[in-house]
Amino acid sequence: MPVNRIPKEMEAASSDEILMQSYQNGDERAFTRLFSRYETRLYNFFLRRLGDETVTADLYQKTWLNVHRYRERYESDRSFRVWLFFIAHNLLKDEWKRRASAAEVQTDELPEVVSAALKSPVEGGLEKAELKAVVARAMSMLPEGQRDILFMSKFEGLGYGEIGEIVGLSIGAVKQKAHRAFLSLKTQLEPYMQQERA
Repeated sequence: MPVNRIPKEMEAASSDEILMQSYQNGDERAFTRLFSRYETRLYNFFLRRLGDETVTADLYQKTWLNVHRYRERYESDRSFRVWLFFIAHNLLKDEWKRRASAAEVQTDELPEVVSAALKSPVEGGLEKAELKAVVARAMSMLPEGQRDILFMSKFEGLGYGEIGEIVGLSIGAVKQKAHRAFLSLKTQLEPYMQQERA
């Protein structure tokens, strides 16, 4: 009689949740494994949005501290990745509110959000650094909700369902915001793309 085995896709998908449950039960090694799985992605999550390594490091540490502090609130039927980025997203929103109230956001302080997206120099016209600045400026002009969804979708590789859980929206609302973000970027970047074609 065949043994019922968990498919590898399911095993991999649930392993974070199993590790978190182990951590809730006092297994410190489980936390270490979760940390090693997400340390780079989480750090880049903040750095791409903020462009400031000092603030990024601070929010990165606060996120892991909150994972530890609120570990008992984690529900095992929820994706660990979604829960982790939910915490990170809330800290990021708090940082943006703090910056807005302190009037620290300047148009010339645009983060290098597209460095990963631009792999090679542009032939003629705008140089790579100029194109990065143009795209970063266009990204910064998106409404916060659209920008967040675009970042999570394209840079973090999160699905619309996961993003919906993180930001508290339905999948349909997330798709709508993503679509609007793409249309807005296309409109803002169209003059530069025509310049490149000429």
